[in-house]
Amino acid sequence: MELSFQYGKVAKLLGAARKKELPDGGKIKCLDEARKAEGRCLDRVEKLL
Repeated sequence: MELSFQYGKVAKLLGAARKKELPDGGKIKCLDEARKAEGRCLDRVEKLL
């Protein structure tokens, strides 16, 4: 996957976690998925350096 697409996914997950109507468990899940996705992005960036 393209790096920009992956960072777009991170942004969407963070946006979803901000929704007030989302239960806390859902927010935690979104944040955890965003953390993992960002980690994958950083791994790809490090490989490019």
